[in-house]
Amino acid sequence: MTDADALTEALTHEQGIADEAAEIRGDAKELTPALFMELWPLLKRPIPAAFIQTVGKTQGKPYESTGIRSVQVQVDRMNNVLTPMWWWDHASYEEGGKLAFVTVMVGNRKPGETPDEILAVRRSSGGVDRGSTIGNVHKGSYTNAAKLAFARLGIGHEVYVGATDLDPDVDADLASQTDQPVDAEKPVGNGIAGKLVDRIWAVPAAKDKARLAISHAANGDVGEVNTKPKAKKVIAALNFQQAERLDRWISGKESGDDGDQ
Repeated sequence: MTDADALTEALTHEQGIADEAAEIRGDAKELTPALFMELWPLLKRPIPAAFIQTVGKTQGKPYESTGIRSVQVQVDRMNNVLTPMWWWDHASYEEGGKLAFVTVMVGNRKPGETPDEILAVRRSSGGVDRGSTIGNVHKGSYTNAAKLAFARLGIGHEVYVGATDLDPDVDADLASQTDQPVDAEKPVGNGIAGKLVDRIWAVPAAKDKARLAISHAANGDVGEVNTKPKAKKVIAALNFQQAERLDRWISGKESGDDGDQ
């Protein structure tokens, strides 16, 4: 099958989802919890292979990664299933646009009224370390954060199952190592450890279970980590694969997931 044929097949697949969603929505004027639960399986349908790509090691990302080609794929799925009327997102930026915080909301907007009726919300942060223009920096950081936020809602979630969420694009310490081969078994060091500790301490639900989570990542009891220095020392000794596991757990806590690992 040629790339053009694969793209046509993928677009046809997405149109089929749009048609199914339209039939379920019928003439509904508002999104109810029951209607959303009927539509949600369509959001979770796997993304067609033509919209997925694998990229080798690049500057700022010292590992092979697989992901959705464009966040527009997820946006289109949201529009196809929920229509533009029943979802919206919000982005804010820090560090000159290098770091983005994206929130995706599903529900009913109430123009002129407060508050909007929100049925589901997912959040994520992400960023890029460089860009040719300030616009490209903002675009890149939004894309990085939004892809995961949409995945947490179900769109493209399969791409992240077992995938790496520890993204060096927003970590100068990790990005600086791209000039030399990165050993997945190499300790992450104090720079990355400090950032992971700060994220844990910022979320009470994560801080309370820090020992359990770090021990799980390390495949063995790490002892007391009830202070930042102790936790930083232990995490600094984790290798990249173990740190990625811990990062995924922290991301879950940041998004409000109260489940265990």
